[in-house]
Amino acid sequence: MSDTLLELIRGRDSHIFLRQVRDWIHEVGACGTTLVKCFGQEFLLPDRLFVGLAQAVSGRRRNLVDQQQSASLSPPPGEYSIARRAYWELRRITVPISAWTEPVVGSVCPTSLATHAVFIFCKNL
Repeated sequence: MSDTLLELIRGRDSHIFLRQVRDWIHEVGACGTTLVKCFGQEFLLPDRLFVGLAQAVSGRRRNLVDQQQSASLSPPPGEYSIARRAYWELRRITVPISAWTEPVVGSVCPTSLATHAVFIFCKNL
């Protein structure tokens, strides 16, 4: 019998308690399990690259979790400057491209580049 665990492995915020992949494996392994497989989930590299570039150009820096949560494709209420509209219009392109490239990116990139990791454990008898 196996159990699956999906956990956040990237991001920073006051409500996030991150552990690296090896720490999750150690923590769950201490409960009498053996890791069967581990792989990354949600890389979204084209979108993350675009957001990073936009932040570098604008001089703003937000954490990775905010970037991913803001991928809803809807501009937040408030400012609707030309630059902000252009940003959100480009996000409407980069997010679908990211989703489309996800299977390829996930097969060639290390798990540590993903925002989440999927762990499959088997209970030791």
